[in-house]
Order: sequence, then C-alpha cells, then structure tokens
Amino acid sequence: MLKAMSWFCGAGGDSQAMDQVPDVEVFFGANHWDRAIESHTANFPRADHFCGDLSSEDGRKRVASLPVADIFWASPECPQWSVARGQEA
Repeated sequence: MLKAMSWFCGAGGDSQAMDQVPDVEVFFGANHWDRAIESHTANFPRADHFCGDLSSEDGRKRVASLPVADIFWASPECPQWSVARGQEA
C-alpha cells in the first residue's frame, strides 16, 4: 500500500483522484481553511488532518511527526492563484 499526503487539500479533489488508484491510501491532508479541513475529513475520515499554516511552528512540528509519504501532492496556494485573495485573478 502506497501512502499519500495532500497539502492545500481543499475538499479533496486531488485526494479523491489518488484514492481511485489501487493500493494508494490518502493518510494526511492539510489546509489553512477550517471549511476545507471539515470537507476533507468528511470525505477521508481515516486520514489525519492539520488545519493551519504549514510554515508556522505548529505546522512544522506536525509535519515533522508524520511518516514519510510515498506520494506527495501540494496544490497551488489558492489566495495567490484565484479570487480567494479578494481580487479578480
């Protein structure tokens, strides 16, 4: 079984795709938005989750405690690449 993690996981679109691959398990999702973590947790209840800034001290400690992932997915940061920053992209 390959272990996968997703940073900036959102509701889990990328995780859903990875979950469709035989012998791949999404074990961790991280995002700074609590609604995204609520959604990802609902979609992937067996995965561990972190809600917060991955570059913060808490985020670094949390990530350092994780097992090594076989598959690592990091989506683009949405405020920089979408209207999530409050302006048109």
